[in-house]
Amino acid sequence: MPLRYTMHDARLAAKCVEYFARTGKLYPGTAWLKTLTGGEE
Repeated sequence: MPLRYTMHDARLAAKCVEYFARTGKLYPGTAWLKTLTGGEE
């Protein structure tokens, strides 16, 4: 099964996780996947 939603930059991923852990907010300037509603996955 191919991965559809992945980050290709491990350093950016680490920064995003650290930022969220410290602030409780999503890292600014990064495209985030939105949760779909209506039974779509």
